Amino acid sequence: MQKKILVFCFVFALIMALMPGCSKQDDSSGGKTTSPTDISGTVKYAVYNSSMDDAKKIVEEFNKVYPNVKVELVGFDGGLTDFLTAQAATQSLPDVAYGWDNLTYFASQGWLYPLNEFIEKDEEAKYIYKVQLDGYTINDKIYAVPVWLQFSGMVLNLDLLDTLNMDVPDYNWTFDEFFNLAKQATTSEYSGINHVSSLDEALFGTFSNLHQMGYNPEKNQFDYTSGAWAKAIESQKALTQIAGLVSDNLKNSELTNKGEMDDYQKKFGKDADAFREGKVLIGFHGTWDFGWVRTLSWNWDFYPIPVLDKNNYRQLVHSDYAFMTSTAKYPEAAFALLKWISYGKDGILARTDYFANKVDAEGTASPEFFIPASTHPEVIEKFKSLSIVPNGVKYMFEHMSEKDAKQDYYKVLPDFWTILGPIVDNARQRVNNGESPSALASEVEDLINKQYKVAYDDLIAKIKQVQEEFDSSHNNS
Repeated sequence: MQKKILVFCFVFALIMALMPGCSKQDDSSGGKTTSPTDISGTVKYAVYNSSMDDAKKIVEEFNKVYPNVKVELVGFDGGLTDFLTAQAATQSLPDVAYGWDNLTYFASQGWLYPLNEFIEKDEEAKYIYKVQLDGYTINDKIYAVPVWLQFSGMVLNLDLLDTLNMDVPDYNWTFDEFFNLAKQATTSEYSGINHVSSLDEALFGTFSNLHQMGYNPEKNQFDYTSGAWAKAIESQKALTQIAGLVSDNLKNSELTNKGEMDDYQKKFGKDADAFREGKVLIGFHGTWDFGWVRTLSWNWDFYPIPVLDKNNYRQLVHSDYAFMTSTAKYPEAAFALLKWISYGKDGILARTDYFANKVDAEGTASPEFFIPASTHPEVIEKFKSLSIVPNGVKYMFEHMSEKDAKQDYYKVLPDFWTILGPIVDNARQRVNNGESPSALASEVEDLINKQYKVAYDDLIAKIKQVQEEFDSSHNNS
């Protein structure tokens, strides 16, 4: 009897293994897993000409995994918006592209392919940095994915700290700690920071639970009355009121244009670059400035923007994006490339190795790195292993959380700077003239939100129309 039961179980298991939907190749949704070699088609990939050599190498790595996808590289110069506008006019949009222009214009024109159908069934999508992915979602449609990340930050002169016998701060430093360091470093020979232009915008993010310029995505409004904006403005102003602390504030072009010495030249020398020469303790620069920061002759490290409270640490994160266009002839092949150049684990590991082993025209090692837009464990370990990545950047990457602020909503909200630029600049000027930022907050908030609502409602109306056209065309194809 026992043998009959065993034989029955074996035969039943064999039948089940052979039945459709029961193979080990099935994915969690019940459909069969697609092998990279099963995906085919031609994909036009638009790339900035300045990055064409890198793109060719990255496509070579992609084709090792996806041999049946033919990638045609299309180079362009100038802005992505201008390029796509010209291509759309001749009905020759590429299938995949990346960039950092305002995405809402592309969406409103019907140029973007909604990615929900791909993202929702992709297991690796859970590793996408959610704060950024949410930013690329408009009217419940995902229009792009993050390609790589950047952090707002500061560059700290570690050699000057040693010269001045000052302690190296923790990465999760507070504004008070930052302020005291900058103040202590300010002498007749040195300054605390090179510039504070738009520092209030950065502090607005770390002093609150809001995003760029006070944007609250849950309410789809800007918040200037909760107190963080006023605190940020006042904190920036406090730095400028200490004589000589902000080195660039010593510059006076009216004097130098007449051949006279301004206070900057008197302090640092006629042709001086005080920060580069190691005479300024802190540089207000994000990780996108790494290319020239790495050429500094002194010992340095990147630091996050300081916070108000160590127990409420948050960072300011940016991301460039990649997307598929609505005219893509082979969507599955296009998405395979899109994932490879953005959040896909295999693509990130291949790209990381390529950039880490780059050489220049003379064959000299010239390694580079990018900050990956994935929290996949293998990606995290790979990034941590890179010797070229500054310790402070590794710290920021390892401490990313959903509490962080998306600091580049100007890429994904309509008329962002057109609306906020004049209103906030006017408010800053009024504060400089003596008005209280707390007293101005309600006025600023009302002005921004009224104008933004008009722009947003107009965007949604356009997007609903192009979404209907997209759905109709793809349902009939």
